Amino acid sequence: SSVSRQHCQIETRDARITVRDLGSSNGTFLNNDRVQEAALSAGDELVIGPVVFTVVVDGKPSEIEPVRSMIGNAGNGASIVSDKRGADSMPADLTDASSSSIDLDQSLAALEELEDSAASDDLPLLAEDEDEARPA
Repeated sequence: SSVSRQHCQIETRDARITVRDLGSSNGTFLNNDRVQEAALSAGDELVIGPVVFTVVVDGKPSEIEPVRSMIGNAGNGASIVSDKRGADSMPADLTDASSSSIDLDQSLAALEELEDSAASDDLPLLAEDEDEARPA
């Protein structure tokens, strides 16, 4: 619910990587700043809804600290928490079994399976336009 159907677009052109928000309701964030359009560099953190992506360019950074994201119903509405330290540091209302929450580790695994399936079916993962743009 926090990610628009066509939320943002990541584009590579002339050895430059950019992200452009496509008018999403909740915004696209680069290194904790909301952006409309920005250049991406190795090590940058791109946040789309509850998911934190780390930009890797030519194998750099060589190590990425995992980010655990949880979506839950805490009190009046949905809460999104991203934390590099894992579930032990999450607020109790998001880790409590009685709250309605989604572990994004499972969602990401499902997404990877879908991507593997698409690759095995020879389906294109990138848009087939001249800019090689792909909505996220």
